[in-house]
Amino acid sequence: MMGYLPAMAEPLVMLTHYLKPFSYQEHGRRQGLAVEQVEALVERMGVAVEYRVVPFARGLRMVQTQSNTALFIVARRPEREDTVKWVGPLISSGVYFYQRRGRDLKLASLEQLREQSLSIGVQIGNADHHFLLEQGFSDLHLSNNQRQCMEMLYRGRIDLAPISEHVIGAMAEDAGISETEFENTGLKLYQLDVYTRTTSRCRIQRNSMPIERGEST
Repeated sequence: MMGYLPAMAEPLVMLTHYLKPFSYQEHGRRQGLAVEQVEALVERMGVAVEYRVVPFARGLRMVQTQSNTALFIVARRPEREDTVKWVGPLISSGVYFYQRRGRDLKLASLEQLREQSLSIGVQIGNADHHFLLEQGFSDLHLSNNQRQCMEMLYRGRIDLAPISEHVIGAMAEDAGISETEFENTGLKLYQLDVYTRTTSRCRIQRNSMPIERGEST
């Protein structure tokens, strides 16, 4: 694993977006699994940092166009490789299709899913969206965030939604829905490794950040 430490005198702008339990605010404080790891790294770096919470899409644009900027958490995708460097991975988690409990959908593969007339909800522009487009899924129900996808799933407006196994519980709690209302179909999209993404003006140091791994089946 590798980490990237900025070689700069001015403060590093550290961007994050809401994704509980990885990154969120509660009682005015930054919290989350990824927040703890990033703050520990920043402390070891000994540099001044300005934290900002922004929508995910805006954060991606900012880290591509502004110097001395980093964004966490971000799935590492081929289309995001060229103009930035990566710190991590921070956390590894399986992403699965979830259904409303009681639907009892039988899904053996993505190929089988493409042949069925099932509606899939996904957050626009995130890693799940890009992955599904690459796999030939074009008729997708797009939302601004994953919480909206979960609410659509609960209300029966969609049949399936891809959700990280680490996120499902916190997301359901946020939406005021019991986690028991949802069920993992067992169909896995991919193993998600999430990182901090930085501008390219950085120097590299090995072993600067630990990885927290989630269980997968």
